[in-house]
Amino acid sequence: GQFAMGLGSRQQSPSLSVSHTAGRASHLPHLASRLGLLASIIGTFALGAGLGTLAHHLASRWAMFAPVAFLGWIIYQDVRRPIAEIESLDLTGGRSNLELPAALAVYHLGKDHDREGKTHRMPNLLAWTDRLSPEARVIILDLGDATSLDENAMMELREVLARLAAQSRQFIVTGRGDDLYKHMRFVRPDSLLRLENICPDFELAIARGLMLVHDHERKLKLRNFRAA
Repeated sequence: GQFAMGLGSRQQSPSLSVSHTAGRASHLPHLASRLGLLASIIGTFALGAGLGTLAHHLASRWAMFAPVAFLGWIIYQDVRRPIAEIESLDLTGGRSNLELPAALAVYHLGKDHDREGKTHRMPNLLAWTDRLSPEARVIILDLGDATSLDENAMMELREVLARLAAQSRQFIVTGRGDDLYKHMRFVRPDSLLRLENICPDFELAIARGLMLVHDHERKLKLRNFRAA
């Protein structure tokens, strides 16, 4: 449905603003990639069901050899490329001895300490957002140790942005130096992640987060004052 709306936005009447039309059209590459991923899931499921039936009919004793070998390959991939861990950072005794407000949460994407020398995959970021404290209004994620930012990780980051934006939360990403913006600029949907919330420097991300928390508290006080 979103892909169809994006295609339709290119042919809509001039009464719509150019920015509105361009905003929808800019999502088409991401939506096409997502549709391709979902179609591949459905296609491989149907292919596996057909081949499994055929294999059981022709050689019932060996029919399970291929799926068991595939599961073994998946286990090998997990051993070779472990999943990174998301750790909460306590800066009171860490890098800067800084006590942060409860509205600002800082997390670090770290490597599995038992398998430091290996390439790490991204963890389940959507499950991580479900565990965030309700008090946290600004979330900083340090990707300094992320060693694999592939297309699937970018798609999941986009979903995280949409979820946090729906909760009126701010999201800041930092780490990985100058190539962070190169990766993040392709995942940034309109109005969900500001360019100034992509910080190559960790200290800059903390300063940005404190500013956003201060701005949130100021707006909250003003809203309460008007209500009173």
